[in-house]
Amino acid sequence: MTGKQTEGFDELDKMFKELGAAASGKALRQSVTFAVTPIVKEARANAPQGDDAHRTYKGRLVGPGFLSRNIGKKSFLSKSKNFASASVRPAGEAWYGALFSSAVSKPLKTKNGSRSFPTDDFLADAFDSKKDEAINRFYDAIGKYLDKALQKTRKK
Repeated sequence: MTGKQTEGFDELDKMFKELGAAASGKALRQSVTFAVTPIVKEARANAPQGDDAHRTYKGRLVGPGFLSRNIGKKSFLSKSKNFASASVRPAGEAWYGALFSSAVSKPLKTKNGSRSFPTDDFLADAFDSKKDEAINRFYDAIGKYLDKALQKTRKK
């Protein structure tokens, strides 16, 4: 645990009930998306980068830094609108960046890396170094987005 004191769950629950599932779910998803931004920036900064241009599996010529430019975030909201999560990952043609991660199953990744892919878990390192900041950003953002949604519903 991060040691952050959590208070005000009763007020938070009251706000969620007043807003309804759709508006509170939107605020929850926005907060999670906002919170993972430092992790994305850290992952982009620490992504492995070559010195030469290379071709993707589709045959497109891309320059050094293609992986870091394609690291993004995607947030998810449950159907019940009471659970949100986010993932930070390489997208599109830069899918190979996930091979550097420890999240890859064992047949594709060895303990010491391989000839093609050295061991460099930049995604996990980014998460470990920025998780406390992400938690603090989430706490700040949930209040901001819920207040904004409440003001919007009260104007109607």
